[in-house]
Amino acid sequence: MVHTTGESLLVQSACEVVDAKGQKETAHTLRELWKSTAALRTVLDRNKSINVLELLLLENHFHVLQMT
Repeated sequence: MVHTTGESLLVQSACEVVDAKGQKETAHTLRELWKSTAALRTVLDRNKSINVLELLLLENHFHVLQMT
């Protein structure tokens, strides 16, 4: 069922409501990732070095992104 203007969430199936919630959560997560990426870029642009632990954590995050 396609959500049309004026149609309430009550007439949508449970899957559609959950899917819409999931899409919002995904969008929020991606916005947070982009903010974090921009913050990291800013730090690195200032030639601030990162320590070994930070580098390891960053590499782990890149591996997780590659797996998804």
